[in-house]
Parts: sequence; structure tokens; C-alpha cells
Amino acid sequence: MIHFKISAPGRMSLFGEHAVKHKKNSITASIDLRTMMTFTDLSHLPSKNNIEIDFPQIYLHLNIPLQEFLKFYNKSIQNITLLREQIVRFTNSLYSPCHRKEIVQTFYYLLVYILYKEQITISSFKIYVSTKFMIDEEFACLSSFTVCLTACLLHWSRVQKGITGKFQNTDFQKIQSYAARCEEISPASGMIDVTACVYGSIIEHRIGIMTLISLHKMPKIMILLIDSKVTQNLDCQTQRVTELMNIFPTIGNLILKNIDIVTIMAHNILRKINKMYNVNNISLKHISQKNEELNIYINHNQKLLQMLGVSYDRLDKICAIAQKFKLFGKYTDIGNGRYAYIWCPLYTNKEIFIELLWDELKKYDCDIMKVYLSCCGVKIESEIESACSKEAVVCCDEHSNK
Repeated sequence: MIHFKISAPGRMSLFGEHAVKHKKNSITASIDLRTMMTFTDLSHLPSKNNIEIDFPQIYLHLNIPLQEFLKFYNKSIQNITLLREQIVRFTNSLYSPCHRKEIVQTFYYLLVYILYKEQITISSFKIYVSTKFMIDEEFACLSSFTVCLTACLLHWSRVQKGITGKFQNTDFQKIQSYAARCEEISPASGMIDVTACVYGSIIEHRIGIMTLISLHKMPKIMILLIDSKVTQNLDCQTQRVTELMNIFPTIGNLILKNIDIVTIMAHNILRKINKMYNVNNISLKHISQKNEELNIYINHNQKLLQMLGVSYDRLDKICAIAQKFKLFGKYTDIGNGRYAYIWCPLYTNKEIFIELLWDELKKYDCDIMKVYLSCCGVKIESEIESACSKEAVVCCDEHSNK
């Protein structure tokens, strides 16, 4: 029997979430709201001849007969370049609402593609999914699911090849590459978000080039996620920005240019803070100063988002309340625009202000989550492995070596 657990962090935008759509810079970070998958090979059970995925938090349960899947698999790999179209046609009439359909399509896409690329010997199996990243009854981080599932399937392949132990650099590169293909299914599984969930870092994206700031030597960085309870239509937000760019291009471009400058400056500060933790004598005074500078850019970015028409009254009020306690927040792209984040500085005397802010926001009927930037990317939590069943079906054909 093969049995193991994989987990991957969630992600959130720190800077540039709207400007990146206009070829500007962005900063994305992984957070400790992790998604967990438990993989169990069922080939040792004669009564089990199916593929199962169980995600009870979103009321999703798939039970796919193995022979039915193999029929779909063999048809799909005849033209693997059209895999997305085949899966969309197959699932379009089967599942709703939209967020659940994206998860089902991602599951089929990765299962077919990774079986094909890794020449996995397929047998019956079950994947049980749980997550800490729920908003109301909706799963809030498709990229975390995508990375976790990719790692599950890749590790299944590794075990079949007799490879055990932690993921290596080549494994992370494969997980990143395979998972990012799911951008064909949803933009939420794009390369930037996937990379944050794979490596557990802060990611700066600048003109097509990603730079990673590792968090491994830094202490836990706490962030407050504040739920405004006002859901936004993200398509309408994007449309408002587009209209501004079309009607007042000079103003729109100036705002985006300033957001870009703020993003670059914030990235430079984060790099300097990270560098401070890589020396023997850490200067807490200098770290505190850099935190204050970062807060200035968080505040500037929020004001620019107001000018861009992305922010809204209740979120602006949340940020104004934070400033009363010498803390700063801004819009982030979690939960359909419902959330602001407030940066909690390292090594300062603001702990009492954080407590007072918490109480004040509760009076304002806000829900608050305390999260930490995650230093740990996708990983194997535990595993029990043995030889694969001799009765397993091999998923390969004349295309398998391509």
C-alpha cells in the first residue's frame, strides 16, 4: 500500500494586484493557510476499482470508475495539446458552482497530464482534501489546491520508481511547471501564484522575471487579514480600471506608474530586511526602521488604489482605523476583494496597538484572521510506502515518451 500526506501553503497579494494586469510589477507571498491532501492507494482492496477525491469542506466528492477514467485518458492523450478543451467539454454540464467546477477540471487535467508525462502505473486510489483557507463555504486558494495535487501525483510517480524522502530541486521545478499549466483552466493557477505555493516565499514579478525572497531565516511575519464583508465583483473592478485607462489615459498611466514605483521600493525593503537576517549581528533598530518604511509604501499603495477606483468605502474605513493605531493596511485580492491586510511589524513596540486595533475592528463588525507569511512551501508531511500492486494498469502508449 502507498499512503502519504502532502501540504502546500496559501497565497496572497502584497503589492501590485491590479497593476500586474497592465504589465507592471507585483509582489505575492505564501501564507500559512495550508491545503492538505492524503493519498491512499486502494489497489490492495479487490472491492475498490475506482478513483476518488473527497473534499468535504466544499461538499465535493468524486467517485470515478477506473475503467471509465482509462477510456477518457486514452482518448485524451491522442491529442494532448487539446487536453483543456476535452476536459472543459467533459465537465461543463456536470458540475457547479463555478469554483467547484474549476477544482474538478483541475483534477482531471493534472491527473491525465501527469500520468501521461510521468508514465505512472495507475490503480485505484483516494485523495482526501482539507484546507485552512475557507471563506464562508468557499475554498479561497485554487493555486494551493493545484500545487498540492501536482505534488501528490508526482510523489506517487516517485514512489513507484523507488524514490523516497523529501522533494529535491528537480521535483520542485516539475511541480511548478506542471501546476502552472493549469492557468489554462483558471488564471488563479498562474505561474506567480503557483510559484509562491511551491517555494513558500515572497515572489516579485518584474517584466516576466520572478525573484524569490526566501523566508527561511526570518522570524514569523504576522499579517492581519480583515474581512470587510463587502464582496466585490472583480470583473467590474477590472472594467473600471480599463475605462479609466481608455477615457483618461494620462491619469490612469500615472497612477499605475506610481503603483509600480511603490511595488519596486517595497520589494527593495523586503530584500534588505531578509538580508539583515543573513548576518550574524542582527540590528533590531535597522529592522524596525525598514518596517516603518514598508508601512509608508503600504499606505501609499492603498491611496493609489483609491484613485484607481479599486478600493471602496468600507475598506478605506478599515485602513483609516488601522492608522489610528500607527498601523497600515491595504486592499488584497483574497475573497473577491473583501479583504484588507494589515502588516504587523517585526521587533517593535506595537503589540499593544495590534490588540487595541483588533478590539476596534471587532466593534466595526469585521472578522479578523491572524496569519503568517509561510517559510515552508509544498512538502511531504508523512508517508507509508510499499511495492505497487501487480494488478495495476500501466498508463502509457506510443505517445508516452514524448
